[in-house]
Amino acid sequence: MNYDLKQEVKLFMVFDILGDVVRTGPQLWHVSRERLEDVKNHVFDLMSITRILKKNLPSYLDYNKIFDYILCHDLPEALTGDITKFQGISSVEKTRVTNLAVNYLANKFGDILDLRTILDNYENQVDLEAKIVHMIDKVHSASTFIKYQSEKPIDIDDPRIIPELRNHPFVVKKIEEGYDVADIFYEFHLQFVSISDEECLYYSISRSDADCIVRPIQTFLAEMYHQKLDGTLMHVADDFPKDAMIYNEQRVNNGVQLYHKLVRDHIPDIILANGEIPIYRVLSDDEYWQYLLLKDSEELEEVKTALNLVERKKELADKLELIIAMAEYNGFTLQDIIEEARKKKEKNGGFQRRLLLEKVILKKDENAN
Repeated sequence: MNYDLKQEVKLFMVFDILGDVVRTGPQLWHVSRERLEDVKNHVFDLMSITRILKKNLPSYLDYNKIFDYILCHDLPEALTGDITKFQGISSVEKTRVTNLAVNYLANKFGDILDLRTILDNYENQVDLEAKIVHMIDKVHSASTFIKYQSEKPIDIDDPRIIPELRNHPFVVKKIEEGYDVADIFYEFHLQFVSISDEECLYYSISRSDADCIVRPIQTFLAEMYHQKLDGTLMHVADDFPKDAMIYNEQRVNNGVQLYHKLVRDHIPDIILANGEIPIYRVLSDDEYWQYLLLKDSEELEEVKTALNLVERKKELADKLELIIAMAEYNGFTLQDIIEEARKKKEKNGGFQRRLLLEKVILKKDENAN
């Protein structure tokens, strides 16, 4: 392989794009969470699981190959996004665009990594290492939903969940048995963590070796699921040393609650009236706009998670107050914004018809051969 620093940096930036590619599964199930997992998180988690399990797996495995598979297996998604069959995209079309991405990556960066061999071998599970990464990938898909369900129950009857997914025979059966989304993902993906007798022959390993590989992978997922069932999964931070967390804004330490967020004008007075001491500062113009944007994202999440119509009305009122503040920051009045909205509605319509645009069949190029 040739050393080409410019190309290596460009390949690094392709990997970096995976941090902006949100995994499709949680989106399709409409998981309510401020930040959903991206593909880069997924790659790191597979690395972590493999590193934890390494001591329980056979020593003859080629871990350089395993980590190459983990690092590169979803790299085409930097170009294609995370495509699933439940998006209405056929397997033929998914294969077509994925092949385009693989060809581009292999031709562009083949002098740095043998991406075509890595991706083809992984896709076809040509060796035991590829098979192992496929199994750990299934484990991680299940573990993601175990974590999300443990944080906050996922509404399995959310009408936004596409029928092809919600009405999958396996899903329907498990719902009837009283299972939640984490239960379903656990049982569904666990069945793929196995090595058949035919695969033992293909990979030239004994049944005993196969069991030694499968068992720790299954056990890891089973333990995570058990902690979900007994309610302890999300308690990992409970015994963190407090002094190590004094700058962690999501924790309460030494009688101080850290916020670092934009609040309404009367909040410091309300805190004082409650016998507590607020520590605050006035934001600069640039800071103020950035914190307005952050606050807007926060309020949107609270609208999404409101438990009833009364709470939803309050959260929508908070959103309106932010719109007023954003308008004033930019020199507009609320009436200016309302007038602009009226013009846009007059031109493009509103949302009263509840239309969901699924796809557009493009005009054929009349000049095309």
